[in-house]
Amino acid sequence: MKKNIAILDIETGGFSTTKNGVCEIALLIVNEDLTEAVATYSTLIKPYTRADDTDELVSYKDDAMAIHGITLEEIQEKGLPIAIALLDMFTVLEAENVTTILGHNIKAFDIPKVEHLSTRFLNRDFTSYTKICTLELAKKHLNSKSNKLEDLCSEFGIDQVNYHRALSDCYSTFELAKILKQKGIIKTD
Repeated sequence: MKKNIAILDIETGGFSTTKNGVCEIALLIVNEDLTEAVATYSTLIKPYTRADDTDELVSYKDDAMAIHGITLEEIQEKGLPIAIALLDMFTVLEAENVTTILGHNIKAFDIPKVEHLSTRFLNRDFTSYTKICTLELAKKHLNSKSNKLEDLCSEFGIDQVNYHRALSDCYSTFELAKILKQKGIIKTD
């Protein structure tokens, strides 16, 4: 069975891993050669309790929520409980034989938050996956004015449909990863 890569993106209610909630998570599963998408997983996540042994819910800052446009009403009505969302995510990763997690700024932002939640709610972690961060690679190898995903997409002519929605950002990151592979910056063999 061929190994696949999961492009990961999350949307949050702020920068704090323990105080602000993750409100959306998405995976775009692509083949090892970075030539085609093979599966997706995307869900909104209901509010959950903070990790400080109180019954207080995580918070969602207005300025953070304005970036992606997800509302509290949406996550309360359409979201999955966090443990179910994470279990579904791991089920997809395993079913699709994912060995690598790729994303834009995943090492500093996405992975620490998902790792915290996975450890807390499922007692599972991401240590077995190779991680590739397109932001790190862009900073190291490209001479761009800005290495933000939105700016790199503009520079390389990548269409963004719903910028700052998790699955849409996964597709944009996939297109950026293809360009980085063509330039010899990402090696998947």
